[in-house]
Amino acid sequence: MKHTSRYGTLALLVLLGPAGSLLAQSLVVDKPSLTFSGQFGGSLVTQTLNVTSTGGSIPFVLVAPPGVAWLKVNGLGTLSLSAPATVLVTADPAGLAAGTYTAQISIIGGAASLAPIAVTFTVSAIGVSPASLAFSYTANTLNFPAPQSVTLSGAATACTTQVTNTSGGNWFTLLQSACNSPGSLTFLIDSRVLSGLAPGTYSGSVSITPSPAGNSPAAVVPLTLTVVPTPAVTVSPSAMAFNYQVGGTNNITGQTLTINTTATQPLNYSLTSSLDSGNFNWIATPIPSAGATNAGNGQAQVIAGVLPAGLAPGNYSGKLSVLTPNATPAQTDIPLKLTVSNSALLNVPSGTLNFTYQPGASAPTVQSVNITATSGTLSYAVTQSPNTQWLSVPNAGTTATPLPVVVNPSGLAPGTYTATISVVAAAPGSVAQLIGVTLKVSNDPVIAAGLSSLSFPFQIGQAAPTAQSFKITSSTGVPLNYTAALATTNCGNTWLQLNGGTTSISGSTDATLTVSVSPPGLAAGICNGAISVAATNPATGASAVNSPLSIPVTLYVSASPLLVISPASLPAFNVAAGTQAVPTQNITLNSTSPEVLNYSAAFQTNNFGSNWLFVSPLSGSTSSNNVLTISVIPGQLSAGSYAGTVTVFATNPSGAAVANSPVTIPVTLTVTAGTLTVSAPALSFEQTAGGPAPPSQTVTIGSNGQPLSYSAVAASNAPVNWLTVSPASGNTSTSGQLTISADGSKLTPGATYTGTVTVTSPGTANSPAVITVTLKVSQGTLSAPTAQLIFTQVAGGAAPPAQPILVTASPGSLNFTVSTSTRDGNNWLNATPAAASTPAGVQVQVNAAGLAPGVYTGTVTIASAASSGNPIAVPVSLTVVPPATLSASPAALSFAYTTGQAIPPAQILAVSGSAPGTVFNVQVQFSGPAAWLIVNPNISTVPANIAISIAPTTLPPGTYNGSITLTSSSAVSSASVQVTLTVSTIPKPVVNAIGNAASYSTGGVSPGENIVIFGSGVGPATLANGVVVNNAFTTSAGSTRVLFDGVAAPVIYASATQTSVMVPYGITGRSTTNIVVEYSGVQSNPNSYFVSAAVPGIYTLNTSGSGPGAIINQDGITINGPNAPEKRTNVIAIYMTGEGQTDPQGADGAIVPAVASALKRPVLPVTATIGGIQAQVVYAGSAPGLVSGVMQVNLVIPPNAPTGGAVPVIVTVGTAVTQTGANIVTLAIQ
Repeated sequence: MKHTSRYGTLALLVLLGPAGSLLAQSLVVDKPSLTFSGQFGGSLVTQTLNVTSTGGSIPFVLVAPPGVAWLKVNGLGTLSLSAPATVLVTADPAGLAAGTYTAQISIIGGAASLAPIAVTFTVSAIGVSPASLAFSYTANTLNFPAPQSVTLSGAATACTTQVTNTSGGNWFTLLQSACNSPGSLTFLIDSRVLSGLAPGTYSGSVSITPSPAGNSPAAVVPLTLTVVPTPAVTVSPSAMAFNYQVGGTNNITGQTLTINTTATQPLNYSLTSSLDSGNFNWIATPIPSAGATNAGNGQAQVIAGVLPAGLAPGNYSGKLSVLTPNATPAQTDIPLKLTVSNSALLNVPSGTLNFTYQPGASAPTVQSVNITATSGTLSYAVTQSPNTQWLSVPNAGTTATPLPVVVNPSGLAPGTYTATISVVAAAPGSVAQLIGVTLKVSNDPVIAAGLSSLSFPFQIGQAAPTAQSFKITSSTGVPLNYTAALATTNCGNTWLQLNGGTTSISGSTDATLTVSVSPPGLAAGICNGAISVAATNPATGASAVNSPLSIPVTLYVSASPLLVISPASLPAFNVAAGTQAVPTQNITLNSTSPEVLNYSAAFQTNNFGSNWLFVSPLSGSTSSNNVLTISVIPGQLSAGSYAGTVTVFATNPSGAAVANSPVTIPVTLTVTAGTLTVSAPALSFEQTAGGPAPPSQTVTIGSNGQPLSYSAVAASNAPVNWLTVSPASGNTSTSGQLTISADGSKLTPGATYTGTVTVTSPGTANSPAVITVTLKVSQGTLSAPTAQLIFTQVAGGAAPPAQPILVTASPGSLNFTVSTSTRDGNNWLNATPAAASTPAGVQVQVNAAGLAPGVYTGTVTIASAASSGNPIAVPVSLTVVPPATLSASPAALSFAYTTGQAIPPAQILAVSGSAPGTVFNVQVQFSGPAAWLIVNPNISTVPANIAISIAPTTLPPGTYNGSITLTSSSAVSSASVQVTLTVSTIPKPVVNAIGNAASYSTGGVSPGENIVIFGSGVGPATLANGVVVNNAFTTSAGSTRVLFDGVAAPVIYASATQTSVMVPYGITGRSTTNIVVEYSGVQSNPNSYFVSAAVPGIYTLNTSGSGPGAIINQDGITINGPNAPEKRTNVIAIYMTGEGQTDPQGADGAIVPAVASALKRPVLPVTATIGGIQAQVVYAGSAPGLVSGVMQVNLVIPPNAPTGGAVPVIVTVGTAVTQTGANIVTLAIQ
């Protein structure tokens, strides 16, 4: 009875009050029942419940039965929300015995009563871990998913399994024929089925039932297979040009080559080079010559270079080949051109300039091209390709300044636009060099939330604030997949909740999210957090243009009353142009407690020629006149979107402002003009599986009132994109016809598919207009490819690999038989299995044992008694050829490598044979702990050159032996080449200089100083970044350490010629210190350096030690510089090092947290001048978030400081000063 009483009180509180006018509307629940399947000892399982209404927002209550602990709604037994809302329903098997459990969720609210939601929860006696499996496969590759296993737990019992392939055919099977718990089950992927699947998502399940049946429900393991398209690869630039002046001072002999892929996993690549003519190999080995793309951004960068020294003046050509065997294309050739001259030449970057533009956004930022000369300064002329009015460049320039490139996409329809900029030196006979420009104008969907922020008021001791909901939508109507995640910046991480009890939720648009707060236990103050909504387009896999979308959340916690606004946000006012009478909206003002608050209200608009926003009353209290009426009078406003705000100021009875005052409520007014007309609101298509796509249909888009511009986007309910529309945009006065096409060739037959074409016209009353499209895919028949299968076998050699025939049928699965016959009557042809069900693969095998050289023919016959279009005859041809021979030169190869040094270049192995065109494979064997021997390519045809390279970086010193074996199905014997690799130890590191890492001064070192060590062998050949462990840099990176009197210093980075560390604070008080560099256990000679109390140096933006300093303007974001000067009297933050010992004493390598108690100040006094004028030091000490030894100095720019882009700034620590003279550091002042 107690529980019933609480429930009744809660329901009344929700359903009465200011929302009473909504009670004439009804609630709608998307699921009348819920079914859960759990496992003994397993995790809780979840489903979502969407509650909407027939009108506006309606409050409602969900109640799980008392005493049913396993059932929760948003983590609670009783939940109050307002529709629309998404609710997370959970079923928890913890503590439950095996069996079937039922319950009902009551829903109260709205005008009509709703039937309870029936819930069924089945708990199996067998526990399965993991509870589900997911596989991924890239189409048209041989990288098939590895087997996966699940562990069965619970009481000892036998069990049975039942495999169900929901879609995609029999793409998985079980390894075990018997099932026992405890035990395990292994799931195998059938590569024959996978090779025939189109990109998409396929599902299946396995039911595991304890024996004997009936003792316990089955445990169901869902399986998902995602087939992703073969990743596309592009390489930029598409061609490279190098200019080399004999004796030139600015020759550029290396350029960056970028490999881009759509793959979400690392994609392996390798590079080879070749010359068009000549014997001198002037193409340098790419760095690296092999590797993998970054899984995060899908990119890899390679340095391509030339070796022009010794070449006579003239023009040379060759190419780099980028090999990506698991992508499309598998090989990309990059032409290389080298010009050698005695005269100065232009260096024009060959990369393409890429601009993107979303209609309605600002024009793209200007880009600059840094054109240089091999020596001196050159003038040049600039032209652009015709019909590119959207592109703007100057007609001439010099190498003294970069070339600006500007695009103006205004008025361009969505699409990709290309242009070429031609640059030619003024000297006679100069050859033009080209710069590509690409502008993409997109109409990509944008993720929208309908609000910019959320705010919650909570008075300690009172009820928690009401949850707030918002809707996630797509701007164009194209469905977007989203993931919403919570993040808090203070007050802990448990006060902010999404959908009642989770911190992350995923789904697709349109969707409603509910945000709530759990404030008990929080101290008075302001808690800040945010909801980050990341969205991707499932059709392309690309992120939405504005993803992620961040929505700030503020929770006001106070011991005294706060102002409550209901509703927390207002829907937009939407009116047609010229409308005078617009329905008003109301906002109710309340207090978090019985104490009455006084208020005043103000409003403002963006004004656009008239004051269209009004509020009444403008003052009152939460006990009287507490309903604000918001009204709009559009008057003569033209079509568009207008923004305004209503601001409410609240005070307590004593006149003091409450903690969350003022509260600002955004108001949006959308004025529309004209309406769209659509000639056909619905279209239907029909297609027979395997047949051609149906003819396209047209729809005329018109308008009433005025011509309208519009965009059109197609979307469908299937993982395969079968619906398209063109053009993507137009105007009703000139191009108001849409061509809509449907292609069901990749859809499952026997079903009807539904899609939409959404026509959007901003500022139009009935936008968007939606055209419904249906496609019916009819039944087909048994089918299999009938192309001849061709086999070749060497007489006396092994049989060739089997070849598959994929047999399919529509609309459903068909049984079929397989038989073979040969024209000569010999038994050399075989096909398995003899019988199967579609879809299935038939393996065709041949064996020429006992056959003389010649050509033999046969037939594979596939028949089904229950299908038309059969039998299907597949011709087979077997050619028996005499054996070929293979040879390789040289017969042996040797490599030598020194640990930590450059890897020796590849060597060429020439392969020849008795029969040109013979296909051969290359296999390697080697000794040692790692795979050090590499061949490229590993398959080719006679004659061929094979590149042999090594990967020795992980090998210890010693001699390693390997072999390369050449085999061919056309040869009975193989050819072998022996390979020897000698790995020797690295030389002793040599230190040439040690300097301050900011100023590069070399006079001495100070405690905590960031220094840089120059030399040879002072680190690894490839730069290794320092590692942060437990919030501190470790004392080793890339097998490199630096010792100060035997104490290891924190390493920032290490490389063969340059290593940077933080000097240990322990050298304080010493006059000198011995510095030793250790790489891979080999130590340099000691280097004695003076110890100074301070060696200050300011970091510079160009990392040269002079010029613009590493300085942040007062806003804490903008980097100071000639293009971002700071004002006089404002505060700047300077970043430097070498301040010496601190108070408290510095901790070696520690990252300084951004809290006041952790900050440390230098022992020595700090002063500064700006432009020769003494500047006030506001703060000098640790730089929050950076390593100890980096100091932040905050200075006030004197009011009489000189202005300009390069005003000198000097910081003095004790008696030591930062850079002066020619090395002065500068500040930009306006």
